[in-house]
Amino acid sequence: MSEADLHLLTGAYAADALSADERRAFEEHLPSCASCSHEVRELQATAARLGAAVAEAPPPSLKAAVLAEARATPQAVPLDAARTRRLRRATTLLGAVAAVLAIAVLGLGAWAVSLHRTNEQVVAQAAAVTQVLTAPDASSTSGQIAGGGRGTVIVSRAQNAGVFVASDLAPAASGSTYQLWWITKAGTARSAGLVAPTSDGSVATLLAGAPADAADVGVTVEPAGGSSAPTTKPVLVVPVTA
Repeated sequence: MSEADLHLLTGAYAADALSADERRAFEEHLPSCASCSHEVRELQATAARLGAAVAEAPPPSLKAAVLAEARATPQAVPLDAARTRRLRRATTLLGAVAAVLAIAVLGLGAWAVSLHRTNEQVVAQAAAVTQVLTAPDASSTSGQIAGGGRGTVIVSRAQNAGVFVASDLAPAASGSTYQLWWITKAGTARSAGLVAPTSDGSVATLLAGAPADAADVGVTVEPAGGSSAPTTKPVLVVPVTA
């Protein structure tokens, strides 16, 4: 496997999608390649954020409902006084467990339904991002973002899609937003969507639209809501190498 081929494996490595031989070769290459090491760290953080994005904590009301039902659940009447002390603890425990299970199943079922619509888009986005990262032809390029931060673009022609990942990106000024662009060799720009960094300055998003004839991906700061064409000098431009 050539050096150039190894540079294309950052996404698949971060998503744990390499064969044993590919992983061995890439891990031998990784310590001596600063750019691959940086991209792997960013992409592994992205993978973790994607997993966290589809995880939800149970609502506080579920615990209260379970405990209330457990307290209200009647216990079985002892068969005789001699067995009362032996059975009381076991009966109470079984009753509480049954109540917990019944309420948990019903509560989590309703809770899951209420979250389903919200999570559908998140799950679809995570799946699309993962497909790009693990595509055999995926290639990535990175650059420093003016004003702070680092951005990476991963593109797969086979998937006809791209992903933008950033770290330490400062929030856009009030009334402004970051906007992504597919840029052709002739300089024509097509919007690839708006991005808003999280509280820690990280971004992981699927670029809107397809690479088509794009030669570069750019990031500009635009008025809130975005623009039909770039209105400011890009804070980042990286080539599309796929």
